Order: sequence, then C-alpha cells, then structure tokens
Amino acid sequence: MVPWSYAAAWLFETWTYEWVILTLGADAELLPVGLRAVPVIWIAPAWVIHGLNVQRQVEPLPHRTVRPSTLSEYLTDFLGRGIDPDTVHLLRGDREFMAAFDFPDGGVHA
Repeated sequence: MVPWSYAAAWLFETWTYEWVILTLGADAELLPVGLRAVPVIWIAPAWVIHGLNVQRQVEPLPHRTVRPSTLSEYLTDFLGRGIDPDTVHLLRGDREFMAAFDFPDGGVHA
C-alpha cells in the first residue's frame, strides 16, 4: 500500500498543476485553500511572453513527467520554483500558504 502523502506528492511534482486541478474537477475544492486555482490577468510586454513561451518548450524539466503544454502551466511551475526560501521563512506563520506550500504534509516544515 502506498501512503496518500506519497501519491499526492508524486502527482503534484510530476504532473502539471493545471492537469491535476482539471482532473480533480469539483473535488479540487477538498484541497487546502492555497492550492485552489485563482485566475490571473497579466499585462506584460510581448517579448517577455514570447520568450517564456519558447523557454517552456526547451527548458529541461527533469522533475516533471509531463511537460507543461501551455504557458499557463509553465508559469505556474516556473513561479512556484522561484519562491525564495527566505520568503517561505517569512510566511511560516501563514497557515494557508504553508499548507499549500508543504502539501501533502499539511504545513509541517522542517
């Protein structure tokens, strides 16, 4: 038997966030609040969007079984990896953030 935390960690680390959330459908509401999808509207120069769109296609992503197929999927992965450890430290008292950041460990951070 595989513990739930191992299976959940594997899903979120190897598949794209968007794929997991869309696959869960209404059950995504059972996830910690910080893991629920929030629509974002960006205003950015075309060269930045174009560059990131090309980068998503060529950047090695050894932590992913499935490559991001959209810019949205790539940006979620890219920005998530970009959160600095010092920022995480500053947010250690934010239960919703830590529950999502440390999912599926529930905010238990070493």
